[in-house]
Amino acid sequence: MQILFIIVPIFIVGVFIFVIAMMFSSKLRGKMMSHQIKSMKHMMDESKDVLADLSGSMIDIKKNIIDENEDALRDISTKEASIKKDAIKMTARAIKDGISGDDGMFCKYCGASIDSDSTFCKKCGKKQ
Repeated sequence: MQILFIIVPIFIVGVFIFVIAMMFSSKLRGKMMSHQIKSMKHMMDESKDVLADLSGSMIDIKKNIIDENEDALRDISTKEASIKKDAIKMTARAIKDGISGDDGMFCKYCGASIDSDSTFCKKCGKKQ
């Protein structure tokens, strides 16, 4: 127990001296900064190999996922293209009807042509 009363004050005094030396000695700060830069360079060099291995692994994992789910991905892409195609057709139809001067309306939900005084859509049945 008595040794603890000797070691702790010595440690505290040592830390205090080090902090004061760091505040006033630019040479000591430079040496500490130099050591930090060297350690950072070493960590970066070591990390390059790890990152290269990880990126290679990630590419392999992504390739395997795509290979395993190719049919589902193709089906999703086909459905998305079909939806976009239908949306383009509805937009073109609305523009064409608007240019021709027809005063009809279109359903907010499905895009079907409805009468201007209609409360519900004839196609989807939703209230306008």
